[in-house]
Amino acid sequence: MAGCKWCGKSGWLLRISANGMCDTCEATEIPVIVHRVKAIQEAQDMLGSSKVFETRVQKCEEIVGNAEDLLPYELKGITVVEPSAAEMRSAYEAEREKIVVDHFRAETERILARAGLLPTPQGMIAEATQALIKIDEARRDYGVDDPGLHESEHQVRRFIQTTQLRSNLEEARKEEFKGNREGALERYREALFFLTTEGTDHELRRENAGEIEERIRQLQDERE
Repeated sequence: MAGCKWCGKSGWLLRISANGMCDTCEATEIPVIVHRVKAIQEAQDMLGSSKVFETRVQKCEEIVGNAEDLLPYELKGITVVEPSAAEMRSAYEAEREKIVVDHFRAETERILARAGLLPTPQGMIAEATQALIKIDEARRDYGVDDPGLHESEHQVRRFIQTTQLRSNLEEARKEEFKGNREGALERYREALFFLTTEGTDHELRRENAGEIEERIRQLQDERE
């Protein structure tokens, strides 16, 4: 006995279309399906032609939203779009995430490049901190927490910590140049303390702690 895939009605005299729906459902649901499919196609076209970050994210979201609206039809065995709405939703959720991650990683690179050209450590650190704000924005406003963002965050934090350490060591060397052994010792101890604080990059600590400790010992020996 023929049955409508959408409303579930069945009967010997019930006419079923090629889409598996009765005449009533065909008349009400096919326009909805056509509208959703057309919206997906238009969004795909815009996504392919636009280079604007916000537009590309928005078009991915539109495709995902329309695909989700088509899922109930697929769940009832009605073919509405190829690839399937489920496959389309998954693909464009991934595409949206990639667009967001690529954008914010590029932003991070640009900020760090600007920071590296500034004349003072304070300015460099302040500028680099803006990259951390951008990464937080990606997580907060776009709901993305991808390994690529973790890598960018690590890169920014290492830049900040390296800049701070170099500043501390430069201050210590200035005190040495001025003949102020006690002042130099204090600055080197500050640098060493900085390396031991929680959250400091392990590689940065490994690369510098031994040399700083040795310089502290030398200055202490000279004092005695």
